[in-house]
Amino acid sequence: MGIKIEEIIKETKRLIDISKTIETNTAPQKSGGYLTLGYGGFEKKKVLPIGDFPEEKAEKYFRLSQEKAHRVYSDWLRNPNETISSYQTRNPEENKWGGAVLFNKDKGNIVSFSGLSEIADEALSLSLGFYLELMQDESYEKEFEKIVKISNNNIFYEMFSKFIF
Repeated sequence: MGIKIEEIIKETKRLIDISKTIETNTAPQKSGGYLTLGYGGFEKKKVLPIGDFPEEKAEKYFRLSQEKAHRVYSDWLRNPNETISSYQTRNPEENKWGGAVLFNKDKGNIVSFSGLSEIADEALSLSLGFYLELMQDESYEKEFEKIVKISNNNIFYEMFSKFIF
């Protein structure tokens, strides 16, 4: 991946701004959080604060963004053919939420965000992973469909279309 961190931050901010315009987003006022990128099963990892969010939420968003990513990674290690998102092992009683997406099952690349609504976190992660060309092949529409179906993500397609087009 030849995309610079500055560009990743810029495009993530753009996705955050798009999330604010989607009527069905349950928390359009939220405007930042933490992005976790894991490449090759976390051989390389970046955790970036992006946008604006209350200082008192910083530790929470930082922790949740990484927890989601690491949970997807460990789920993938146990069940590589079925794991695609953190929503699959979502458990609010244990503070485990959706918002992380696995790309390229052969390599275990993961994008995770925490700080928006749960569904917007996932839509952002899925859109950004596509932008970063982390998809394994040209069957991205099928992958989108699977992930959106699991979480019943009602904002992804609108966010993605505003982001890409």
